[in-house]
Amino acid sequence: PDPEKLQAFSANDSIRMISSVFLVPQGVISMSNEIKGLVQTSANIGVVNTDSSGLKFTCSIRSSVSSRKYAVLDKIKAVCSWVGGSCTPRGDYPGLSYRKDSFVRDILSRVYTQQYKKSPVITAIHAGLECGLFCDALSDFDCVSIGPELLCIHSVDEKLGISSVGRLYRLVTESLRLM
Repeated sequence: PDPEKLQAFSANDSIRMISSVFLVPQGVISMSNEIKGLVQTSANIGVVNTDSSGLKFTCSIRSSVSSRKYAVLDKIKAVCSWVGGSCTPRGDYPGLSYRKDSFVRDILSRVYTQQYKKSPVITAIHAGLECGLFCDALSDFDCVSIGPELLCIHSVDEKLGISSVGRLYRLVTESLRLM
């Protein structure tokens, strides 16, 4: 852009834009009541841009409890409205809540222990998983997320442990045989 044609935002607009970034919920908002140390709900501004119309930012909201996610979205909408802006939600995906009783997890765990002579590490993570889409559509759907060994996920250095793909295949096929 030509520096001669660039114009600064007014002091009032600058204050409104800075206020919106500071007032939007950020970081960990709530922790799980069921799993110690697990983040339940969070939000973060990932991309911030300005153009001639003002400030635009993209905020990711994650939660294993849908109502908590929508409560954060409502706060973001309120902040945007208060500073004279707007909010356009998109890319909504449901969270995956932990199931205390899971037939699928029990089978996978049993087969894993038989195949590797040790118990699997079963953990919950705070991330967007496709499993949430299935469980949202099918209320009684029993679902777990498993995968091969991955390093540096979502980066240019992402790596896949090739040998782990074969182990995962054997685990899944034997587990499905037992279901």
